[in-house]
Order: sequence, then structure tokens, then C-alpha cells
Amino acid sequence: MYRFILSIVKISFMSALKNSNPIQLTLPLEIINEKPNPEYLEIVKQNWKITFSRQILSSVHVKRVMGLIAAQIKEDGEVKEYYQITADKIISETGLQSKEVYKRMKGVVYELAGVCYFIEDDETGTIIPRHLLDTTRFKYPAGYANGTLTVAFNPQLNGIVNQLAHYSKYELNEYINFGSWYSMRLYEMLAAFKDKDHVEFEIEKYREWMGCGVEWDREGKPKINKKTGKPKYIKYDTHSDAILRTTSEPLKELKGTEMEFRVSPVYAAAAGRGRPPIIKVRFDFVWKTKTLEEKIKGWCEQSPEFADIYTRLKRWKIEDVNIEKYLTDVGFVRANQLMYEWQQKDAVGSKDPIKNRKLYCNKVFAAEGMKRRN
Repeated sequence: MYRFILSIVKISFMSALKNSNPIQLTLPLEIINEKPNPEYLEIVKQNWKITFSRQILSSVHVKRVMGLIAAQIKEDGEVKEYYQITADKIISETGLQSKEVYKRMKGVVYELAGVCYFIEDDETGTIIPRHLLDTTRFKYPAGYANGTLTVAFNPQLNGIVNQLAHYSKYELNEYINFGSWYSMRLYEMLAAFKDKDHVEFEIEKYREWMGCGVEWDREGKPKINKKTGKPKYIKYDTHSDAILRTTSEPLKELKGTEMEFRVSPVYAAAAGRGRPPIIKVRFDFVWKTKTLEEKIKGWCEQSPEFADIYTRLKRWKIEDVNIEKYLTDVGFVRANQLMYEWQQKDAVGSKDPIKNRKLYCNKVFAAEGMKRRN
């Protein structure tokens, strides 16, 4: 059985191989075909979230690039041959000199070039690498020039790339505006569990996903701290420090979003003297305790675009419960189309006007949401 493995390799400007540390994820091979086997479509949708969350990258800018592209895929409904993004959308800081912008964009290109997928067959020992970027193009090649980043995806990965848009447009708007890499990373991880009241991660796994896990040598063995005799971590020697440092910024930036949380360490059962070791980290979703009215208010404050479409949906008597439940599936574009169709149907002189907006529009809106969800 072929497996699909993602490897994100850290790349240094001085040496493309120095301190490389592959992070891998296994998926069935069928999902990379242009028309994936339906059996794996749901696997793709769920695991792309995990794939995205496990990217060990050194800047917030690359994550912002992927978020901007995901928004474009969401809008178009398909993956284009290439995407172009101006530097000002990637580098949010203002007042930077052109040399500094160029330096940061150069880093983005290096990082994107280091994303590589591996297709592996356990039975035959075959390993086939597939880079995320298509580096063979002559027209509009992947790279940076004249203030614009061009991203051309490897066409062999269409089945994976088109799952970038699993977030709603509203969620993507939140995502690309975070200023902290930790906030973006934690948002990705928590989004996969937002239907739950809380989620717990084993502390070692959590540290690995947050870029502060065990440090490995070239032979794939953990480096040992000579003083303690225990594995050496990339950063943050203690688990408590790792939890504190990786959540301090997300606690501020995710406040008011669906992924707003409270965090706490989970300790092992007491055995003898002293404080027991931390074995897990727990995230309780604050959003779950909010009323529907509070959620709608928060969305409106966070997104002017949501506030606008919400106001117009209410004119058609769409109930808040349906907006919360189905707007993510319907999407802003289709919601606007529906309202235009209702307007045409309800126009003066129409042969079949809407007799009861609340009954008719809610029924159509909910049906559209369920259809797109399936």
C-alpha cells in the first residue's frame, strides 16, 4: 500500500541541509490523484488540516501566503496554475526599507521551496518525492520579483492543494491577520476540534507541533542534555515554560474568535513527594459557553464583511441559528447569489412572489447549506 508523507524541511540560507528536521504525515496515495477516490475525500479534508498544522516554518509570512492562496482557491473553487501576491499583503509591517522587505521575501521563497511530499511504498521500499512548488515553469515561475511573489504548485499535488480552502472565508480573514506564528499554528490545531468543549494534547506531541519539541541529530536520534541525561529540546527546557511561551500571544490574538480558549497543564497521578510531571496540555473553548447573540456580535466586530452580509440576511428573515449553522457551508458568494435570486423572485410584477420570507428563505438557505456540506 502506498503511503503519502509530508516532509517540511527547515532550510538555512548558508546550507540547504544544515539542521534539517523532517516532519512527516502518512496518507493514502489515492488522495493525490486529480480525481481522488471518493473513499478518501473525507480523509483528505480532515488530514489537510493536520498537514498544515505540522509545518515547521520559521516565519509568520509563509503561513500568511498559504492563507491568502487558500482564500483565492475558496473564491475560485479550483486551483489555478499559479498565484501572484504582492509583498505588501505578506509583510504587514509598515515603514520597512526595500532591502528589509526583499530579505524577508527571500526567506519566504526559501521556506516554500523546502516543503516536500514523499510517496512511499512499504512493500517495495519505493520513495517518490514531490515538492510543493512547481520549479520547472518558464512562464510565471515560482519565485519573487518586482515586489510580487509567484506561487506555482506542483500539478501532481492537485488532490491535496485544493483542500487548502477547508476554512471558511471568515476564518481565513482571521487567520491571515494574526501577527504571531504561534497564534496561526494554534488556530490551525484547535480548528480541527472546535466542535468539542475542550481538547487535550500529549505534551510531547504538542511541543513537536509547536516547534519546541525534542531536538534530533542527523541519524534521527534525540540529542541528550548532558546535565540531566534527558532528551534536549529545541527551545524551552521545561514543559510549563513551553506552554506559557507558546500560548501567551494566542491567548490575546484568538480572543473573540471561535478558537478563543483557556489553557491549563494536565499532571500525572501523584506518586510520592513533589509535583507530578506534566503529561498533557488542555484547551477549553470559551466560545462554547457564549450565547448565540454573543457569537453573532463577536463575528460582526471581527469581520466587517460578515457584519454586512448578516445585516442583509436578516432583511430576508434568516434566523440567527441558521446563519450560525449554515453560513460557513453556503459561503459569502453563494449567500449573495441567493439574496439576488430572492430579490428577483420578489420583484414588483413577479408571477411567483415570496409569500412568507421567514418560511421560504430559511428553508432555501438551510437546504443550500446541507447540500454544500455533503
